[in-house]
Amino acid sequence: MSNQDAPYSPEAEFPPANLTAFGKAVRDARREHGLTSEALARRAGMSRRMLTEIEAGRSSATLSKLHAISHALSIAPTKLVEYLCEGHDDGSTCCDHSHG
Repeated sequence: MSNQDAPYSPEAEFPPANLTAFGKAVRDARREHGLTSEALARRAGMSRRMLTEIEAGRSSATLSKLHAISHALSIAPTKLVEYLCEGHDDGSTCCDHSHG
């Protein structure tokens, strides 16, 4: 059986998503665009509290929220998503950005 066909295993270990680095990337991009958290939250259609939780790394953004934040900042979602793998030393290819 190939790894792709292996049954789901709750014991499968992946490094945790680095929500702190992701949140910092959102905050840095917001500041680079000269926006307050209130202004970005309004543009992205979410509460300031939700944005603050994402920026602090205490809450993960849904794909819809990631999409909205990216559009509000006029940046590609991939520019933010790549920070989720920051600090991973597991050798997985998802964290290898040298190929592109």
